[in-house]
Amino acid sequence: MRYSVVIPAYNEQEVLPESHKRLRATMDALGEPYELIFVNDGSRDETPRILARLAQEDPHVKVINFSRNFGHQAAVSAGLDRAAGQAIVIIDADLQDPPSLLKTMYDAIVNEGYEQVATRRVTRKGEPPLRSFCARMFYKLINSASDFEMTDGARDYRLMTRKVVDAILSLPEKSRYSKGIFSFVGFRTKWIPYENVERAAGKTKWSFRKLFRYATDGLISFSDLFLKFSRFLCALFFIFFFALAISSVILKSSALAVLGVGFLVGGTVLVSQIVNGKYLEQTFREVKQRPLYIISETERDGEKE
Repeated sequence: MRYSVVIPAYNEQEVLPESHKRLRATMDALGEPYELIFVNDGSRDETPRILARLAQEDPHVKVINFSRNFGHQAAVSAGLDRAAGQAIVIIDADLQDPPSLLKTMYDAIVNEGYEQVATRRVTRKGEPPLRSFCARMFYKLINSASDFEMTDGARDYRLMTRKVVDAILSLPEKSRYSKGIFSFVGFRTKWIPYENVERAAGKTKWSFRKLFRYATDGLISFSDLFLKFSRFLCALFFIFFFALAISSVILKSSALAVLGVGFLVGGTVLVSQIVNGKYLEQTFREVKQRPLYIISETERDGEKE
């Protein structure tokens, strides 16, 4: 079985040599043909030059260079698009995803008949408390609103058969919330828990703002929660206005009625515009049909294309 390992990388100059070393050792130990697909997501440090050197030195390495930074989800998609293996691994370059788990994942595919082997963190040690709290609340929220379950602590780090990857690539949306997509396509999945591992070097590229937008895209893509919430607020404002109208008649207070109308109209319009704007934003992204990413060049065996 030929394996493809997809490794998104953005400004990872400090950790790339060690990441390549560990992945190479792990894949060599499996004794199967493989390729290491590094996707340079528009890095501004020495990442492109390090990857070019690795491609010259190691025949297993293939490098995809984006024309600019398109984001982690686009990098994952580019790697999956160009993976030639019958089994495909997604793993981050920062070594927070332990390469040592690949042997267990490999056994689950080959010997146990699973079609996906996914990983999840059982602890969030080393994360800021606020980020951990928001992550737990997000999973509770999206699982209560979507038609399928998303596992708390799930990582993009997983091994998939070609059938699973082809199903993922058949989904046309541009707003790629990977954890939702992995759950949506289904297939027989084995979960491997592990303790949180801190980055081997460098700093995380996921700011709180980026995480918030990623979570919002996930909620919009896989649930109608916000639309239901908007309808609930409209109903609440209507009940409140109706109560104010009755009170104004009883108390003969026109000022109270004007206050009620203003509160109803202003509040309802404001909330509805915010909610509809988010759905319109995602629809706008989809209908433009712009590519998810643009590749400036690829490198393999020291040759550029």
